[in-house]
Amino acid sequence: PRVDVLAAGFPCQPFSLRGDQLGTDDFERGGLYLELCRFLKKRRPKAFLFENVVGLVLMGGGKRGHYAEDGSPEDENAPHGGFVAGSTLSFILEAFAACGYAVSWSVVN
Repeated sequence: PRVDVLAAGFPCQPFSLRGDQLGTDDFERGGLYLELCRFLKKRRPKAFLFENVVGLVLMGGGKRGHYAEDGSPEDENAPHGGFVAGSTLSFILEAFAACGYAVSWSVVN
């Protein structure tokens, strides 16, 4: 069937700060983003939204944004709420972009 928008996620356990943080080395769960790539290439939805945990952003040298006591970012103009993607998220984003999409990301609390 035709798909206009795909909303999905892949298991968070390999990326969670509460887990072993094996990332994509836990291929059984951490590699499931590749199934989403396969779906994107085959079905070509107009858009997609994938979600996961903040640990995915932080893996491989990512950095956490700094927030004021009221929960707002200290620097309102900092992209991604001041977060910087580590190498793991960057690698996964490149895989999604290779499927022929313009890719962006955000941390939502």
